[in-house]
Amino acid sequence: MDCLTLLSTRNKCEDLLLILFTVLILTIMVGGTLWIPFNLYYCMMPSMMP
Repeated sequence: MDCLTLLSTRNKCEDLLLILFTVLILTIMVGGTLWIPFNLYYCMMPSMMP
Protein backbone atom coordinates (compact mmCIF):
# COMPACT_ATOMS: atom_id res chain seq x y z
CA MET A 1 0.00 0.00 0.00
CA ASP A 2 3.03 2.31 -0.11
CA CYS A 3 2.24 3.40 -3.64
CA LEU A 4 -1.13 4.78 -2.52
CA THR A 5 0.22 7.08 0.18
CA LEU A 6 1.16 10.71 -0.36
CA LEU A 7 4.55 10.11 1.25
CA SER A 8 5.68 7.59 -1.33
CA THR A 9 9.27 7.68 -2.52
CA ARG A 10 8.50 7.87 -6.23
CA ASN A 11 10.28 10.41 -8.34
CA LYS A 12 8.38 13.63 -9.16
CA CYS A 13 9.31 13.22 -12.83
CA GLU A 14 7.60 9.83 -12.90
CA ASP A 15 4.48 11.39 -11.41
CA LEU A 16 4.49 14.13 -14.04
CA LEU A 17 4.96 11.63 -16.87
CA LEU A 18 2.13 9.50 -15.50
CA ILE A 19 -0.20 12.51 -15.39
CA LEU A 20 0.78 13.64 -18.90
CA PHE A 21 0.32 10.13 -20.31
CA THR A 22 -3.10 9.88 -18.68
CA VAL A 23 -4.14 13.26 -20.10
CA LEU A 24 -2.90 12.21 -23.55
CA ILE A 25 -4.86 8.95 -23.49
CA LEU A 26 -8.02 10.69 -22.24
CA THR A 27 -7.68 13.36 -24.94
CA ILE A 28 -7.35 10.72 -27.65
CA MET A 29 -10.36 8.82 -26.30
CA VAL A 30 -12.60 11.89 -26.00
CA GLY A 31 -11.47 13.25 -29.38
CA GLY A 32 -12.16 9.95 -31.09
CA THR A 33 -15.51 9.63 -29.38
CA LEU A 34 -16.56 13.07 -30.63
CA TRP A 35 -15.00 12.67 -34.09
CA ILE A 36 -16.99 9.55 -34.99
CA PRO A 37 -20.51 11.07 -34.63
CA PHE A 38 -19.50 14.32 -36.34
CA ASN A 39 -17.96 12.40 -39.23
CA LEU A 40 -21.04 10.20 -39.52
CA TYR A 41 -23.30 13.25 -39.49
CA TYR A 42 -21.19 14.90 -42.19
CA CYS A 43 -21.31 11.78 -44.37
CA MET A 44 -25.01 11.09 -43.87
CA MET A 45 -26.35 14.67 -44.13
CA PRO A 46 -24.24 16.49 -46.74
CA SER A 47 -27.12 18.79 -47.72
CA MET A 48 -27.33 20.16 -44.15
CA MET A 49 -23.71 21.36 -44.09
CA PRO A 50 -22.86 24.92 -45.23
